[in-house]
Amino acid sequence: ARFAEHGLDDDPLAAPLLALLGREHYWQGTAQELASALRPAGCAISPLTLGKRLRQLQSFLAVQGVDFKSQRNNSQRLYVFSLPEAV
Repeated sequence: ARFAEHGLDDDPLAAPLLALLGREHYWQGTAQELASALRPAGCAISPLTLGKRLRQLQSFLAVQGVDFKSQRNNSQRLYVFSLPEAV
């Protein structure tokens, strides 16, 4: 239901990303590294497409309690996600 209310019920990225963050609570890396981390969950997405989709999902992630930042480090763009652990 939380995906449908945001028009994301068929989104190939939202559910695997939230599942990853549910396990890890903090994740940092490049688009290539994130694409590799999501592949076992059935999310086959190119790093370029991943970067674009993350920008589109930013408000949805915020509603889910995910702190998402994108930052440049030398010649790479790093994505940083954190999700507070349930108390």
